[in-house]
Amino acid sequence: MYYSFAPYEQDFRAWWESGAFPEVSPLTRDFLVHLTRKEAPRKLWRHQEEAVMRTVYACELLQWRELLLNIVTGGGKTAVIGAVVAWLKTCMTSTSSSCFVRTRLSATGWRMISRTRRCFGISDFYRRAWSISPMSFALHVMQPGAAPQGIRDCGVVLGNIQQLYQSNSSGERNIAVLMNTEQRIAVFNDEAHNTPAAEYDNTLFTLKQISKIRVDTTATPDRADGKPLDSK
Repeated sequence: MYYSFAPYEQDFRAWWESGAFPEVSPLTRDFLVHLTRKEAPRKLWRHQEEAVMRTVYACELLQWRELLLNIVTGGGKTAVIGAVVAWLKTCMTSTSSSCFVRTRLSATGWRMISRTRRCFGISDFYRRAWSISPMSFALHVMQPGAAPQGIRDCGVVLGNIQQLYQSNSSGERNIAVLMNTEQRIAVFNDEAHNTPAAEYDNTLFTLKQISKIRVDTTATPDRADGKPLDSK
């Protein structure tokens, strides 16, 4: 897979290692300083911190909106996703149309869903982990055949991509609720190497109309059939 970030590596390293995080918003700078403080009771692993920093750099400095994080299996993707969600909710929540007003999570695989549900299902997770206010991290887990009311009411929505497929009535109803909201969303697309599948790709294309950012995660960005992913 083509490595889109390569031309920016040197500048990114200097930005990250400075600890001052220039050229980002004041809220983002404060968040990153807080996240990396030495006295934090629980710190991200080095590669997890780097993944968060790359996401912020690509979003705020490069203005990229569809990102791919290549994180090895067992590397703690859930913690990375949690930290990015915390950044979005802390620094990008605004009534302005150019900012996030809610963050939503889509993931594939019930194992990932179970793990992420434990993460977001604990109301004080962010307070305990990083001394960050949990704010409105209410979680809705999409269930087969269940009513979509929680999609409207909760700040984080978790489910299989198939639950947004328009080829079935439940998925068609779920995605209609999302598309009818006036709020912009963030999409977290786990196991992103599956994205080139036709209906999977069509669902992400539909969500793109209301998404401010999409963050893909995978441990295998190079597919055996050579089909490219559409994120950087």
